[in-house]
Amino acid sequence: SGGGQWTYNGGSNKPHANIGRVNCIAFHPTDPNTLWVGAPSGGLWETTNHGASWTTTTDQLPHIGVSDVAINPQNPNIMYLASGHADGFVPSPHTPAMHVLKSTDGGLTWSPTVSNWSSTPQPLIRRLLIDPVNPQVIIAATSSGIHRSSDGGGTWTTTLTNEWFVDLEFKPGNSNVVYASTKSMPPSKIFTSTDNGVTWSLVATLNNGVRTEL
Repeated sequence: SGGGQWTYNGGSNKPHANIGRVNCIAFHPTDPNTLWVGAPSGGLWETTNHGASWTTTTDQLPHIGVSDVAINPQNPNIMYLASGHADGFVPSPHTPAMHVLKSTDGGLTWSPTVSNWSSTPQPLIRRLLIDPVNPQVIIAATSSGIHRSSDGGGTWTTTLTNEWFVDLEFKPGNSNVVYASTKSMPPSKIFTSTDNGVTWSLVATLNNGVRTEL
């Protein structure tokens, strides 16, 4: 419904049917011509001319699956990447995770953030949120629960376990309120936090739900 106009913006030369599938999209906070897309088997791609051409700097990563990318709204040179194919299977996804990767140079180079997540192999990461008020706070929805960093990925705390989470959202205008949803088979569940992701409460159970997006 509505009058939206969509056009195809590449790339069409793909040797394998799944390489062109896109998992996520992120926008530069101030430059509308710059955006990034992530592919489950094809890495992270950037355009600086509104989709006319695309480049990548992730070909040399050990695993080039990307399930989400988050851009620091106050300093877009700082970026976080959810590695791996999060719609895959545990313990043997098609492209396994290497934890959350961080870039401080606009995506030119990437390094793993420090992890104390008690899961082997690394949990699949489906969603990353950066607090727009305090960008040092990052919240991750994963196959092993919800993990939170308050120091830009330097350290992580597990704030909710025993659920496979697939989505997170802040309440508009109030980042102390966070919503989270699961991939339970079924029911699917929705949790909320009122303290910026430190503690959580179950608020809804969807008896026929499987994978709930927010």
